[in-house]
Amino acid sequence: MNITVESPDFNESFAFDNIESFLKTSDPKLSLLKESYKAFKSVYESFDILGEWVLKSESPAGSGLGGSSSLLISILKVFSEVSGVILDEDSLVTWAKNTETRVLGKPAGVQDYYPAVKSGLNKISFEPSGAKRETLSDKSLKFLNDHLILVDSHIKHHSGMNNWEIFKRLVEDDHQVKGALVELASIANSFESAMDSNDLNRVKDLFDREVKARKQVSDSYFNSELQEFCSKLEAVDGVLSYKVCGAGGGGCVLCAPKEKDSVKSSLDKLGVSVLPFELVS
Repeated sequence: MNITVESPDFNESFAFDNIESFLKTSDPKLSLLKESYKAFKSVYESFDILGEWVLKSESPAGSGLGGSSSLLISILKVFSEVSGVILDEDSLVTWAKNTETRVLGKPAGVQDYYPAVKSGLNKISFEPSGAKRETLSDKSLKFLNDHLILVDSHIKHHSGMNNWEIFKRLVEDDHQVKGALVELASIANSFESAMDSNDLNRVKDLFDREVKARKQVSDSYFNSELQEFCSKLEAVDGVLSYKVCGAGGGGCVLCAPKEKDSVKSSLDKLGVSVLPFELVS
């Protein structure tokens, strides 16, 4: 069976004569596809479907916007559909988490998988029984669409490795990390009500608190290069606050609705990449 993989994001293509040669490749760009296939094959022995693939993401590589998680869920959905194996939401997330853990060699989280499983503005709660996804209100959706601008710093981070370093420090009872994570949990728990009440000042305060807590979590996460970029954002008239997305260099800017166009224009003049986006229900 011939196997071809096109990767427009990296301007590369790959071709293999058979599955055996594909599985021997060590190129990291193919690791998610390769490990997904191996995982499926280990459970469903008759599964041997690969064929032609085009792997492309609209979120920049290393931006912290969940591109690799979305790609992984998409691969698993394809495998599920063509093989006739029905995987529900929780099963897809579990497969993705375990597959990415194999790729990283470190424990993977789950929050970035849910938006790729089912569209919508989500709240992920971590309950004693496991993770729970809820779709947030249309009111929260409108608030964020009105007030947010998405930008890319082009500063790349490896989210899985950053998260592993934080996890280790927490297990080692690092009081600074523990205190910062408790603060981040408190911020997250307050965010939904702030959006629903259209309280822009409160959301700004939560953004400001979140940036401060993130800086306490890890020096590698909020490094000097990222701080320089954020200082550029702070200097733009109309920018109320900002948030760094994930463990990467992506981020969103908070502003008043009437300032959104002028803020975008100012950011563009500074050479800051503004990414098109729309949050959906």
